[in-house]
Amino acid sequence: MAMQQSPIQELKNAVYALDLDISDTILLRLSEEIAELLAVYRNNQYAVHMLKLLGALGKYTRKKGAETHPSVINLFHSAYDVLETLVFRDEDLSGNDKAAMVKKEYDALDRLKNNIRTASSSASGQGRDGRQAEKPVAGPAPEVNKQASLDADRISGVVE
Repeated sequence: MAMQQSPIQELKNAVYALDLDISDTILLRLSEEIAELLAVYRNNQYAVHMLKLLGALGKYTRKKGAETHPSVINLFHSAYDVLETLVFRDEDLSGNDKAAMVKKEYDALDRLKNNIRTASSSASGQGRDGRQAEKPVAGPAPEVNKQASLDADRISGVVE
């Protein structure tokens, strides 16, 4: 009996291929996989948020190329791991658990954005008042459904 391939296997392959090479081919494959999976998981808001986060990281990486901040690859891996958990353990996790996992990744994204901005302003020699803000990689942590707890309700905004 042949083992059925996971719908997210090709995304995993693309994410982990970035360890070896940040190329247009891999980033295009990543983008295509995310687009397909957004349709597949359209009814799983938590998976959709993680896919959007991965998409935002892909856009940033495509824009920066070899100058991509090294921590972006770690966030790709972490976000993919959360997506995998959300997909394969969906029924085992409460809404609060799912929301907390998604929020943790968006918090990591916010920290990364701050590190990038700090490094960018330091490299240019401009101070906080004199610099132009870099466009964020993605928006704030996403809003979750009404079933989540009050803690999860603090997650606001939508990934663009």
